[in-house]
Amino acid sequence: MTYRELLPGLFSVGVSDAPLREFHVHEIGRGTSYNSYLVRGKDKIVIFDTVKNTYAAPFVENVKAALYTIFPKDPKGDEILNHIDILFVLHTEQDHSGSLEFIYNRSPHAEVWTNSKCYDNLKRFFPASKDWRVKVLKDNEISNIGGLSAHLIETPLLHWPDSSMVYIKELKVLLTSDAFGQHVGTTAKTSEEADEDALLLDMKAYYAQVFAQFQRPALKMISDIEAVLTDNPALRAKPEIATVDNWRKPFVAKNLDWILPAHGVVLHGQHLIERSFVLTKRWALRIPTQKVIVIYDTMYGATERLAAAAVEGAASVIVKEKVGKDEIQHHVVVDLIPARSTAMLSIVSEVLDAAVVLVGSCTFNNTYMPSVAKVLHVLKSYAWKDKKVGIFGSYGWSKAGIQQLQKEVTEGLGWKLLNSEPILALNQVDADLIAQARALGVQAAEAVFAVAKPEACISV
Repeated sequence: MTYRELLPGLFSVGVSDAPLREFHVHEIGRGTSYNSYLVRGKDKIVIFDTVKNTYAAPFVENVKAALYTIFPKDPKGDEILNHIDILFVLHTEQDHSGSLEFIYNRSPHAEVWTNSKCYDNLKRFFPASKDWRVKVLKDNEISNIGGLSAHLIETPLLHWPDSSMVYIKELKVLLTSDAFGQHVGTTAKTSEEADEDALLLDMKAYYAQVFAQFQRPALKMISDIEAVLTDNPALRAKPEIATVDNWRKPFVAKNLDWILPAHGVVLHGQHLIERSFVLTKRWALRIPTQKVIVIYDTMYGATERLAAAAVEGAASVIVKEKVGKDEIQHHVVVDLIPARSTAMLSIVSEVLDAAVVLVGSCTFNNTYMPSVAKVLHVLKSYAWKDKKVGIFGSYGWSKAGIQQLQKEVTEGLGWKLLNSEPILALNQVDADLIAQARALGVQAAEAVFAVAKPEACISV
């Protein structure tokens, strides 16, 4: 049983799925959580979202435990659920709505509140819901939940058409559904108990997996939230979409102390919240950072030696910048990623804001390695066509596999080649090939410095 009172009248009642190692096909390293929140108004009890159906029973126990603290004189048992007035559904994907029917059937006075697209989905997921007590809300509608105001903000395609958020002005709380989430197998943990940079890296990985193909909806979300926080209907009617020229404009988290995501750690404090919004703009616009990504797989070590040489070449490049009387030296960060042993979530997160990617593979059954093929297949789904790529590899008697690799990254992913001909080792790597791979690394670093500015590297 895990619940926690985050502030008076606001409880985290979700569950942890720490053993989970795959989410939406991507490997994840530390599980995830399905967050749900209980809010107590003056005369209303509201539950925001539920959890995956396999955790329905412990979820309801968490809700009951929170209710016992509010109504300590009530007898123990399911009767405590009679106090629930509203089950608020922000998004109907099953990891957030899977336990809705379970708790609804045990809450005789509860009414489901949601938006119209969510309700359409609920009727498909839970056929009985057509006979439930349901209130359908409109975008921008403000509802009274026991003396508190629930301001509905629809955020379509973040990441489903039905996605939405709720802002509670009196608590300075924004319930964001999947936005600002992280795959961390914990519940009720707040950002004060986490390393801030590590938390933001987890948030970036989650963003890359779930939202990266939805650039404009993500940027519009930020403008819409700002409009609500500043009570600016004109901004809501005509959103200000961030661009590559103004993405660093600070987000002022006026009237916002808490962000409550549907996965991972709760965000608390204006500094972290403001930083999260600015970074989300950077990720949405895919502002390149000063790094080179080297993704490879190897069988007998030849391709790995080429990868290592490319890393050395990229790391050797230094760009000097005069700042007043001082001289600053800039190096690229080089990430060497073995495709077979690296979680897909990490790979996607690294490639998100990389301008240059080097890809290497040995030949495998007249094609290239399955691990590299899987990475490229996933990256292709994001349609990031703003990358440059260098190809290298090894073969025994046929170059066809590496030629297929080059064709996939150029025609399939739409990336532009740094080297028109791949660097290829026939069985073994000699000094000349090592020199070529180092030169490719140098070329990659120079291409990065041509487009990635130091100001993009605002940590994470």
